[in-house]
Amino acid sequence: MKNLDRSKNQVSTTQAHSYNMAQKLQELESYKQQADQLWQQYLNAEDEKERYKKEAEQVSAIVQTKQKENQNLLQRLLNAIKSRNSMRGKLGNMTAQRNRALRQVERLTAQNREVMLQLKTTTDKLGEAYQQVGALQAEYDQDMLELAGAYQEMTWEQRATLPTKLRQLLDQLERE
Repeated sequence: MKNLDRSKNQVSTTQAHSYNMAQKLQELESYKQQADQLWQQYLNAEDEKERYKKEAEQVSAIVQTKQKENQNLLQRLLNAIKSRNSMRGKLGNMTAQRNRALRQVERLTAQNREVMLQLKTTTDKLGEAYQQVGALQAEYDQDMLELAGAYQEMTWEQRATLPTKLRQLLDQLERE
């Protein structure tokens, strides 16, 4: 018959303490990995934001260039129309030139609409990037608060058992 004395099979308080510390350490490591992933996502979103910002600046420069070209063309067309108006007997030629100018203005106006649409699209993408960055920052801040909270719940003895580098990082996080 088996010996039913169970006192030999009980876990010592040191073992239980060590097990609990290992669990906390794993949990802290998991939080650290999550924080690192969130930070990387944040950096990626910042890069994307910068790219959209550059695209918006490029499109804005194109719009300004097109507007200047259109203004110059319009001025040239107006000058041509004035010049033609001063000539007698060339009404037919003036009408044809005016029609060409109007078609050109319409074509340039359509191009301007396309550029403005591109600018709006790029601006919308930039806005979305800013929202993503904000969401990632909030998520990162929340994770850091949870990590700091878990660290604050640890006793000084538990903290002392952590690796020095991790303890220093967690102390810094707790101060912030």
